[in-house]
Amino acid sequence: MSWLTESDWKLIFTVKNHINYTGLWSERKHVWYLQKFYLLVIITLIILSSYSVYAFKDRIELVTQIIHHVVLATTDLVWISIMNSRQNMKELLDDAVTTYEYHSKLIRDFIRIRMDERLKLLKWFHPIGTVISVLTILSLHVFFVLEVKIFRTYKTLFPIEVPVGDLDNWFIYGYIFFCQETIILFTLFMANGTAAFAFFSWNHLSLELETLCFAIAHVEDLVKEKLSDHKFTDRRSKEILSLQIYDFYVYHFAKHHAHICRYFEILQDTVAVMIFNFFLGALISYACVGLTLTSDNISVQLKFGFIFLLQNITIYTWCWIAQDMADKSENISMVVGSAPWWKMSKQCKSTLLLIMTRCKKPLALKSCFGTAANNESYTDVLSNAYRIFNVLLQMKYSSH
Repeated sequence: MSWLTESDWKLIFTVKNHINYTGLWSERKHVWYLQKFYLLVIITLIILSSYSVYAFKDRIELVTQIIHHVVLATTDLVWISIMNSRQNMKELLDDAVTTYEYHSKLIRDFIRIRMDERLKLLKWFHPIGTVISVLTILSLHVFFVLEVKIFRTYKTLFPIEVPVGDLDNWFIYGYIFFCQETIILFTLFMANGTAAFAFFSWNHLSLELETLCFAIAHVEDLVKEKLSDHKFTDRRSKEILSLQIYDFYVYHFAKHHAHICRYFEILQDTVAVMIFNFFLGALISYACVGLTLTSDNISVQLKFGFIFLLQNITIYTWCWIAQDMADKSENISMVVGSAPWWKMSKQCKSTLLLIMTRCKKPLALKSCFGTAANNESYTDVLSNAYRIFNVLLQMKYSSH
């Protein structure tokens, strides 16, 4: 991408730094200690939350809030495990700023137009991420003040109980408050890092799939472009060179498709657990948020309504990315079928047939248990969460 300006590269690296903000994407020793600190805080709160579920077992609204926060903490743990896949992350992020240009001006111009469109979108990433993070922090603390001063349902940022001591003890309260603040900040860093990672992965795969489709659909133009660099004295020599150029491009079609598949396999291996966590967490957290929204406490309703919106956007984005990649990879087979096969050698036809065969199975991001992420699975999550919500709602009213 030699045409990118210095400001374009600066923009790209600014967004990539959203992944660094988690404090984990580094080999430096002090960052290793920071990771262990995050783990200690997360595990401490998960243990305390488990005890709190028992302590508040007769107050189903508080229990659902605690379970919801445990789900978010578990997502943080999954993100830490992904960041520890350093080799995979390095390959995914390094390859995300490269492309297959086929040594052709026609392809280069196509990629440039597409990248200019993506860069316009990328310009909004950092300010939107910053605004959402700031609004989230402010809203959570406003709701915290309302809870402590007016509603007095609990004393901390979210419900928790300690097995030893009392929250009236300033040391215990301060430690719990510090841990909860840390979790909130890290979860926001994690969300921004996940969004940046999702954007770069989608952008690379989407751009490469579009480029491959464009190259195959315009293979005749590519051949003419190459032929225009030569002068011929007879028709036979032109036909021979034309066949050689078709061989060259079809070979690179296969090589390009193999590169796309390899990148997708690394991405699949990296995010399989995260997608499972998203689906399972969405089922639980959506149902918990739904029950919380039936509360008479307006502070809790507003807080969890805002959280629900952000979670919904996150999960739908991953499902949309997976659906987009599957659709574009499936489209390659149709484009290959419309290529001028009759102008190519037997070897070219065999290679194109192999690409068509591979593309019959679209690229589908899946969880570690094989559930595909797409628009259909997103609606399934919503419908199943609604069923769980109805069960919880019946339990809530039957307990009164």
